[in-house]
Amino acid sequence: MSYTTRHLFILWLSIMNSGNLYSNEINNSALAEYDLIPKRINAITISGNIVVSTSAIESKIPYKKNDIFKASKSNALIKTLFNLGYFRNIKVMTEPVSDSLINIIIIVEEKNKVENIIYTGNKHLTADEIEKKIHISEIKSIDPEELPNLEEQLKKLYIEKSYHNATITSSLVQTAENRVNLEFCIEEGEKSLIKRVFFTGNKTIPSRKLRTLIFTREDWILGFFDKAGSYQPDAIEYDKHVIENFYQSNGFLTAHVTDALVETDPCNKHFTVTFVIEEGDIYAINSVTANGTDVMPSEHVVARIPIKPGHVYSKEMVRTTMEALRLMWGEFGYIYADVQPNIKPNVATKTVDLEFITDLGNKINVNRINIIGNKKTRDKVIRREFIVNEGEMLTSFAMEESKRRVELLGYFDQKNGVNWKISRINEKEADLDLILKEVKTGKLFGQIGFGGLDDIKSPSQSFKFGGGIQDTNLLGTGISYNANGTYSFQDSTLSASIATPWLFNRPIRAGIDVNHRDTIYDDFKNVNTTPAERTTGFVGNLGLKVPRLYYSVVLWDGGWDKIRYKSPILAVVGPQEQAFQPGVQKIIDNAFIPGNLAWIGLSSVQDLRNHPTFPTSGHQWIVNTKVGIPHNAPGNFGFFKFDADIKYFTPLIDVYNLVLYMHGHVGLIAQLGKHEVPYRELYHIGGIATVRGFEFGQIGPQLAVPNNDMLQTSSLGGKKAFWLNLELQFPITPDMGLRGVFFYDGGAGWDVPNGNTLDPLLLRNNHFSYRHSIGLGVRLLYPTPVRIDWGFKLDRKKKRGESASEIHFTAIQEF
Repeated sequence: MSYTTRHLFILWLSIMNSGNLYSNEINNSALAEYDLIPKRINAITISGNIVVSTSAIESKIPYKKNDIFKASKSNALIKTLFNLGYFRNIKVMTEPVSDSLINIIIIVEEKNKVENIIYTGNKHLTADEIEKKIHISEIKSIDPEELPNLEEQLKKLYIEKSYHNATITSSLVQTAENRVNLEFCIEEGEKSLIKRVFFTGNKTIPSRKLRTLIFTREDWILGFFDKAGSYQPDAIEYDKHVIENFYQSNGFLTAHVTDALVETDPCNKHFTVTFVIEEGDIYAINSVTANGTDVMPSEHVVARIPIKPGHVYSKEMVRTTMEALRLMWGEFGYIYADVQPNIKPNVATKTVDLEFITDLGNKINVNRINIIGNKKTRDKVIRREFIVNEGEMLTSFAMEESKRRVELLGYFDQKNGVNWKISRINEKEADLDLILKEVKTGKLFGQIGFGGLDDIKSPSQSFKFGGGIQDTNLLGTGISYNANGTYSFQDSTLSASIATPWLFNRPIRAGIDVNHRDTIYDDFKNVNTTPAERTTGFVGNLGLKVPRLYYSVVLWDGGWDKIRYKSPILAVVGPQEQAFQPGVQKIIDNAFIPGNLAWIGLSSVQDLRNHPTFPTSGHQWIVNTKVGIPHNAPGNFGFFKFDADIKYFTPLIDVYNLVLYMHGHVGLIAQLGKHEVPYRELYHIGGIATVRGFEFGQIGPQLAVPNNDMLQTSSLGGKKAFWLNLELQFPITPDMGLRGVFFYDGGAGWDVPNGNTLDPLLLRNNHFSYRHSIGLGVRLLYPTPVRIDWGFKLDRKKKRGESASEIHFTAIQEF
C-alpha cells in the first residue's frame, strides 16, 4: 500500500469513528502506524460552508499551519465540529505536497440554518409557553429528519393542556441558500376532558373516598385551579398505585387495581375513566417479632414498633416501622442498619405474621466533616452548632439535632437548604458532607401597615410607614444588627441594636439596644390633648446556653427608660356629665404617669423550631420575668412582671404541606407596695399581636364615659392577661411563596392598677371576660412580604357599637 493510500484510509477511519462504525482497536493501530512518519502541515483549506464562517470553523481545528500533523487528533476535530450543530456531514482529507509536507482539506455539508420559528393555529399554547418547555429557539440548524421528534414534543405539550386530538405538521420553508423558516401548522381541535370517573369492585371503600386520593378527577367549574378534568396517561398509572397502596394500608393485603379503562365519547371526544379493583380480604396482624442485640433485646425492639397484634395489616405502617427501626439503631451508631420485613400471610385465617429482620453492620465513626455551599457564613459559625464531631461515633440523633440547629440559624434555605451526605470510607469510617444553600440575611427594607403591628404595646390602628437596615449574619460571623424607624399619626420609633450569640468564642449571648419612641394614644377619649408619650431608653443583655436544659438559653437583662408626656392631660366631659369629671381625671392621672424606670429581668428560652422565620415543626417557649426597681424619684414605679409564652408547630398532612400552629401567652403584673406601673407595661389585649378582629385594648379594662348620649371608651390596660392563637397554615402556590391561614383567636385582659380606688361606673371589662374571633389571612413572601388578616368577632356586642370585623395589614419592601 502506498503512503498516500494508507494515509487517506486512516483519515476515513477517523471520520467513520464519529458514527461508531468501526472498532477502536483497528483505528488506534492504524493511527499509531501513521504517527511513525511525521509530516508538517503546509496549509489548511475549508470548503462547503455557506452560513458558518470560515473563521468559526478554524477556531475549532486543533491543527495550525507548520504544526506536526497528528492523525490521532482527527477524531476530536470531527466531534468538535459536529457538536456545533450546524453540519450533517464532515470530511477530512489530506493532500501530499512533498515527502515532509501535506495539506489538510476539510469539506463540510451544512444543515439548514433556522432563521425564524413560526407557529400558526396555536390559540391555547403561546410561543413563550412552548419555549419554556422544549427550547425550540435554541435549535441553530435543522434537517427534515429531525421534524417528527419536534412534532411529538409539541403533541405532548398539548396533551398536558387536555388537547388530545391536536394535529401538528411541520415544514422547512426555504428563504435563501441553506436558510429556512421552521413552521408549525397546528390544529388544536376541541379540548378533551375527563367527565366521569368510576370505580368497580370497590365493595368496602366508597368511591367518594377513592376520588379524594387520586390526581385523575372529573372536570368542574373551577377545574383550572387544580387541573381537574385533565387526562394524563402517566397520572392514571400513578393513580393505580395510589389506590393499591391505600387498600393495602387499610388491611387489604392482596388488593390490586387490575385495569384502568379509558373510553372516549365519539361525539365530544371527552373521556370516562373506570378503575377496576379487586379488593380481596382484610388481613389482621397475628404476631410481630424482631431480632435484637445485647444493646437492645428483641422484646424492647418489639415494644418500639408502632404496629401491634390485632391491628389490621398496613403497608404504610410497615414502611413506617422500617424507618423507625433504622433511626433507632442509628442512635446506637449503626447508621447503615438494614431492616427488611418478612411478611407471612395465612390465607385460611386471614392473618399476617410480621418479622422485622435487621442486619446491623458495623458502628461508624466520623472521619471528616466537610461543609459545602457556605459562601458567606464562616465555618466556625456552623461547626459550633454541631453535636456530631470528627473522631466520634456517628449517630442518627447527633446528625438530625446538628442539622436542626444549623437550620435554626436562619441563614439557609428553609426547603432543602441543609442536608447531610454520608460517604463511607471503609467498614468503620465515613465522611460527612453538610451541603448548604444560603439565603440573603441582610436587607434594606421599607414597611407599611395598618390595623396594628406585632407589638402588644402598639396602639397604632392607622397607616404606619417605616424602614430600616438589618443583618442577622454580619460578614458571616453570626452577629446581628438592626437599625429601623417607623412613623404614623399615632406613634413613631427609632431603634438600633447589635447582638452576638457567641461572645469570646463561648456560647454566651450579649447585646445592646437603644431606642426612642413617640407614641400618640389617639384612641384615648375625653381628654383635652391626645396623650403623647415620649420614651427614651436602652437595654443590655447577657445570656448563656445551658446544655443540661437541652440547650435552653438563660438571659439576664436590664435597662432604663425615661418616660415623659408632652403636655398635661386633662379630662374633658360633656356639660351633662360634669359629675364624672373628678373620677375621669383620677383615672387619667393613674394611667399616664411620667418618670424614670430602671429595671432588671431574667428570661429562659428554648427554641426547637425547624426554622426561625417560617417554621413547620417544633416548639419555642419563653419564660420572662421583669422587675421595675422601686425608687422615690418622680414616677415612683415599682412592679414585678411575669410572662410565659409557647409556640408549637406540627405538620398535619405532609403531602399537602398543612401546618398547625398553636400559640399561648399568660401574663401577670404585681404592683410593689404603693408603686405604679407604666401604661406601656400593662396588657392591652386586642389587635394583630394578640386577638385579631378586635381593636387595640378592646378586650380588657376600659374607661367608659357617657358623653352627649354616646359612650366613649379608651383602653386602660390590665395587670392580668392571656390569649391564644390557633392557625391552620396551607400553601396556595407550590413554592410556598403565597400561603393562606385560617385562625381562631381568643383571650382576655383584666384588673386595672388601683382599680378598687376608681369609680366603678367609669370602668368596663375590669373583670375576666373571654372574647374570641375567627378569620382568614394570607402571607405573601414574593416579591415583597405582605401579611393580611381579617378577623370576625364571634361575640360581637352590637349595643356597644362594635364593628363586626377588623382587617390587619402589614407589608415590608426589601431592597
